[in-house]
Amino acid sequence: MHQKISPYLLVCAILSLLIPLKVSAEDIRLVGSDFMWPWIEDTLAAVDQANDTFDISYSLRGSFPGLTEIRLDEADVGIIAIPLGETVPDRPFVAIPIAYHVAYILVNRSNQLREISKQRLAGIFGSNEETDYGKWGQLGLLQWEARTINPAIHIGDESLADSIFRYTVLRDPSLRGGVAEYLNAEELETFISKNENVIAVSSRPPAPESQVRSLPVALSVDSPGYRPTPETVHFRDYQMILPYYLIFSESERAKVEQLVRYMLSDRFSERLKDEGFMPLPDRERQRLSISLGR
Repeated sequence: MHQKISPYLLVCAILSLLIPLKVSAEDIRLVGSDFMWPWIEDTLAAVDQANDTFDISYSLRGSFPGLTEIRLDEADVGIIAIPLGETVPDRPFVAIPIAYHVAYILVNRSNQLREISKQRLAGIFGSNEETDYGKWGQLGLLQWEARTINPAIHIGDESLADSIFRYTVLRDPSLRGGVAEYLNAEELETFISKNENVIAVSSRPPAPESQVRSLPVALSVDSPGYRPTPETVHFRDYQMILPYYLIFSESERAKVEQLVRYMLSDRFSERLKDEGFMPLPDRERQRLSISLGR
């Protein structure tokens, strides 16, 4: 005697064949810069909760230990800061630029200086440089000929502007006496807005409506100056920067590809801006994302 099957159970059985099984995300170990912590975990956790895309463990203790772990095959992918002039890992590793920390040169809007070279910046801020500038008249501002230049800089745990400036501009990474130091970028901007004689190094661009503007910087006295933008930074027209790379072994490409694509997305680019990083130009992000599958 045959047992009769309930129509309800039959429908459930058919539906179970049509609904794909949920594949658990593969575990990825992410290492690298502590400047990405903790916001990156919150960002990726939100994406994972919505799509079950990533299963990530984090060890963001710094770029040097992170790169070491990648080389020893103890991690899958790293967000690694590599200063200009230092070697970026090559095969069997893949290194994809992802973002930049930028040092901005800020002045009061009433300052008539249109641009400044790295050599002149060194002469204003450095203690052991070939040039020495103490008056605005030395930089061509004849109407301010006798005015003293007041240099200032953003320092502290939340700023890399100090280190970036010292090692990309100064011959000897020591500042001259009298450079005012600020732990807070907003307080530094307020100081500039109230003092026409200040020129400052900051980790943040000026607020759009403030009395402070970003000054274009030239690589040499005879070359044109550029303000930092995604394009000028990425193509090295502006060089007071610290680049960050996504680095992984070629053998791990398939495992980390989806995560890397997300980090090249518009959404992640906007989050980088919110956290004080300069993202890549849109076309470069798109090009790199397409090249991942090759």
